Amino acid sequence: MCILKQSLLKLQIESQLPRQPQSTGTTLKGIGLFSPKIKAFTLYPTYFARHYSHFLAGIIQYSSEYNIRLYFTGLGGEISNMQDLTGASFLRCELHSGEILDICFDMGDWPEIASIAALDACDIYVKRSLSYQHLSTLPEQYKAKIVPYGFYFACSQESLGMEFKAARAYWLDRLASGASNGYMASIFLARWIARALFKRKPLFIPLSSLEAINGGENTVFYHARIWNPVHHRTHASKTIEALNNTRMNLVRTLKEGLGEKFIGGITPSEYASRICPELITPHGSDSASYMKLLSQSKIVITEEGLHGSTGSRLGEYFAANRCVVSEALYYEVPNQPINGKHWHVYNSVSECLEICQRLIEDPILIEETIQNISSFYNEYSSPQRTIFHLLEDKVSKEQSK
Repeated sequence: MCILKQSLLKLQIESQLPRQPQSTGTTLKGIGLFSPKIKAFTLYPTYFARHYSHFLAGIIQYSSEYNIRLYFTGLGGEISNMQDLTGASFLRCELHSGEILDICFDMGDWPEIASIAALDACDIYVKRSLSYQHLSTLPEQYKAKIVPYGFYFACSQESLGMEFKAARAYWLDRLASGASNGYMASIFLARWIARALFKRKPLFIPLSSLEAINGGENTVFYHARIWNPVHHRTHASKTIEALNNTRMNLVRTLKEGLGEKFIGGITPSEYASRICPELITPHGSDSASYMKLLSQSKIVITEEGLHGSTGSRLGEYFAANRCVVSEALYYEVPNQPINGKHWHVYNSVSECLEICQRLIEDPILIEETIQNISSFYNEYSSPQRTIFHLLEDKVSKEQSK
């Protein structure tokens, strides 16, 4: 415990954190812009995982650019006392008009609402995996609150101090919710501190590293994981078996059809070794190897994930300025890329191969696609712009009610 306290103190000094035990407020210096609507944010990170890192990065960037005061707290009062908050985090917006808006972010893979209690309590419910069909039985007053999030990917800011504030707030919230939750959260925080202090690494891929990727060869990169049906189930879109078959067929078809122009395969696992050893990638599958391979190939492939979810790879590829070949989206997004302009959509494995062959033969089309998706990312799907469009649009609508 002494080492943990010393580590906490060191991080506080390095990132100039105020030493309040319950919440942390700071005014972030941006480029001098000012939001005419929002005075302050208070973030209640009742859930801390890779799915929320994009949202967290966006809030930090948005606050910095518009000089909005940002607080992290693990003592959310009526929010923390809710009994049904699995997979949901709250953002409280204090407007210059004096109004308070509570926004819940549900970033799960699945189409069901993560927290009915949160949906009832919030003003706006932002859902990553939004299918209006799956929500057809909800009362109309609930449906009116729900909006799509957009494209997410796991990322970290360069400054570990802000990420630490969120991690500490999550730890405090879990401590307040019970002994077992507090114990697990303490282990999480200790691991985070060890990684930050001794490895000097953020929890996820640095956002700047993804955005800095440029160039590469006119080759096709595809890495995918297959899931053991005994341990994983999906109840939306494809079954686990169908999802695995799509991924294995993609690797098999692309290897045969593209030859040396194809890089990748199925990532190693005990299950993959039993089911498709011949399809396992010969390349490394750790984060460093992934970033190297991503930098080498201009053309990348992705497909839907568990529960029909739009996986993090798609958002990463947008950030990395790659020419994306993707399966059609199963869930709603607020701003849809245009097929043939921002990306190239396939509906079958054979169509995916045909698109890749056409792109390899047309370098100009590759460059045009990359330029178009770069513009799309900078306007709609970067962390900051995702939050910008959510808040500027929805806050205005809430104020006009």
